[in-house]
Amino acid sequence: MVNINKNKKKIILIIGILIGVLSLIYLYSLHFLFGYNLSPTNIMYAFSPWNSEHVNILGPLLSDPADSILPQLYDLYHNGHFGLWDNTISLGQITDLWLCVYPLNWLYFLPFEHAVIIKSILEFLIALFSMYLFIFSLGIEKRASIIGAVIYTFSAVMVVWHFWPHSDVAAFAPLLFYFMRRMILEDKYLCIVGLGYIEGIMLLAGMPTYVAYFDYLLGFYFLYLVFKNDKTNWRKALKHSLMFMLSIGIGILISSPYLLGVVESTISTGYSASRSNQSAAVLDIKYLLTMIFPFAKQEEVHFNECTMFVGILPILLFPTFFLGIKRKQNKDYLYWFISFVVLILLLFTHILDFVYMRMPAINTSLKIRIIVLICFVLPIISSICLEDIILNYKYYKKYWYILLPIYVIVLCGYFFLRRIYPDYVLLKKTDFVVLFSLLLLFVSFIKKNKLCIFGLLLLAIFNGTSVAKQYFPYVSKDGEIVPEPTDSIEFLQKEASNSTVLVLGDSWTFFPNTNGYYGLHLLSGHSLGLTSPDYTLYFQGICAESYQTPTRVQFTSIDNYNLLKYLGVQYIAVNRDYIQNTGQDLSNSSNTMLVYSGDDGIDVYQLLDSSNRFEYATDVYVHSNKNEMLKSMENTYTPNGIHLLESSSDYFIDNDSNQKKDIAQQDRNKISIIDESRDYISLETTNQQTEYLVFNEYYDENWKVYVNGKEEELLQCNYLTRAVLLHEGENFVEFKYENDTIYLLLVISGCTIIITSTSSILILVRKKKGKK
Repeated sequence: MVNINKNKKKIILIIGILIGVLSLIYLYSLHFLFGYNLSPTNIMYAFSPWNSEHVNILGPLLSDPADSILPQLYDLYHNGHFGLWDNTISLGQITDLWLCVYPLNWLYFLPFEHAVIIKSILEFLIALFSMYLFIFSLGIEKRASIIGAVIYTFSAVMVVWHFWPHSDVAAFAPLLFYFMRRMILEDKYLCIVGLGYIEGIMLLAGMPTYVAYFDYLLGFYFLYLVFKNDKTNWRKALKHSLMFMLSIGIGILISSPYLLGVVESTISTGYSASRSNQSAAVLDIKYLLTMIFPFAKQEEVHFNECTMFVGILPILLFPTFFLGIKRKQNKDYLYWFISFVVLILLLFTHILDFVYMRMPAINTSLKIRIIVLICFVLPIISSICLEDIILNYKYYKKYWYILLPIYVIVLCGYFFLRRIYPDYVLLKKTDFVVLFSLLLLFVSFIKKNKLCIFGLLLLAIFNGTSVAKQYFPYVSKDGEIVPEPTDSIEFLQKEASNSTVLVLGDSWTFFPNTNGYYGLHLLSGHSLGLTSPDYTLYFQGICAESYQTPTRVQFTSIDNYNLLKYLGVQYIAVNRDYIQNTGQDLSNSSNTMLVYSGDDGIDVYQLLDSSNRFEYATDVYVHSNKNEMLKSMENTYTPNGIHLLESSSDYFIDNDSNQKKDIAQQDRNKISIIDESRDYISLETTNQQTEYLVFNEYYDENWKVYVNGKEEELLQCNYLTRAVLLHEGENFVEFKYENDTIYLLLVISGCTIIITSTSSILILVRKKKGKK
């Protein structure tokens, strides 16, 4: 009998592995079988200058991964440019530390094309495993747990946000609930550490708002479990509360170096306050259709934000949500059902806005993003209901005469709705899944049949993988994931390696941050740091329409050349077709000169009389406030000029103007870069008089400057940039980024990991010895 059971388990394992492998092959069939590369950067080939390479692309065009995530990952792991300061985004900003410390990002040490698909597969597997583990821990039998895990793995949050940090957070989220539940029911210290580590990993995944959504749901679940299990024992309730707070504290400490930057950016820039009106956003009821037809065209709301896809099976199980509730309650069914109702009310109505608007960490985010929690809750409810059908089919058999007309109405409703979308891309596959799922489900109501449940599992996999497969972005094999540099990019790599380039074109010409792939410095960018009021006012002075979104800067015109010249911009890369269509002719401008006309549709102009990245300045213009400074700079550009605030009066110089200009012009090239990394740059300068060395990167108070080994005052100049006063003679100048707070938090984070992991190992060793 034992051998028979072992053989049966082996057969089940082999079948499971075979289904898993076949599912992956089907999911990534374009990659494995049909000569395409999975590529979230496929959008680059759709726009100038890379569209000149005529590479075939498939799937959606994912802008955010291509211009605000992958370029930084590429520069970090492929080019090896690690540091706390990132000078690849506009004039520079603090590095998004999650890119360095989130464990799945370490896969990008591998060749880029391999890292992309391996991370994609791992993300799905983590979501599958973690959701199965949690559902199974509720006491739900294996088959129902696996189906629930499959539903979650290919739900909207895991598919449409797949190459964003959102799906990374969602993949680990079920483990939060798994460890918290075990912590309360089993009083295990290791569960405190496990919960803390998962909280930390989720925060480090780079989307803390999504973590907050799950944390609120987790917090309410914690209160529910404490009330359910500890209501007669206040000491135990207090103990569990302290354990819960400790675990969340561990997660916050582990992720604290990253969280500090997030908090500083959102508060200091005013970005958080600017988004407070989004907490009242709701969806129209018609978006419920995206649960069945995720690719149905929706005009009003972005596809990622409104898609509610969870597969066909949860919808077909919906009538059973209201049956056997008392029997299901030992699986915490009531909590999950009430959560689902509350989430639906939040998503489609304003009834609970007064509550949501007062919930920190999420009340500045689009309220409709709570779809992530609906995608989380529905698979759990579906698993509970499916298990109830499997174990109590006789109960459902008694109500077949009620369920049959309900499902006939459901089927008729489906065929009515499908007429709305006759050209829906997955219509035939959806028809197949609906019809056979209904058939197998109804057979399960009246007869105990393992094959029916197995069939429902296969249909859930097919349904989910079909949607995911349709949404994946691809490029043909002749196109690299990171496009090869076109001829104009090669020109800029050669001529503008140590200066800033302004791209002039439509919203997608050489779009922001993609310069990170090519070692160029573009003035445009896409980052939370660009919401700073200083950046905003200055860039809108250059181009009134420069902010495409609150975090995305792209220049579609040049309204003021003077402001450009102060920033060390020496080249302007122009989309030739865009300029012709908009009538902006730089060839007739006295400020520019055409120096290269590329085969890729890009013309490169040199900005005449502009400053360099490092520039000597001797003419001092003093202002009482920054608004006055910006106005003066808009009106006039003075070569070798520097604008300072009155607060820098201790560092003013007053030499003869003619002498200053002559000497500064002679010494203009007498600046040698000795060493440069993200957080450090050293130079040798020759100065024939006292003058300023202007460094045309963004001023941040954590930058320090040392001249001949002695720390000097770093001045904020020209509204955005930094400078140091140098005296006559040869000088060795070092700029160092020294953020002591982040260094301290990195130490605290490391110590937290060491202490908790060491104590966990000691507990495990002691338990092992105790068993002996």
